[in-house]
Amino acid sequence: MLSSLPLLVPGDETWLRIDSWVDRAGDAGERFGIGDLLIAAIAAGRDASIWSLDDDFARMARLGFIRLERGS
Repeated sequence: MLSSLPLLVPGDETWLRIDSWVDRAGDAGERFGIGDLLIAAIAAGRDASIWSLDDDFARMARLGFIRLERGS
């Protein structure tokens, strides 16, 4: 079943986006794990929203890094 999902691989733009986000997040007193940053940066690079209840993604959305869809 999972084989039907697309495989998304981080590229140079992904890592540059993460690098700029880490600086901006640090300036705002925020820190994020690399896994969440990878998911967010790949989604942002594809102009996709993230659907999650994870507060880390909510904080990223407040910083303007991603669009977040909250599940219920």
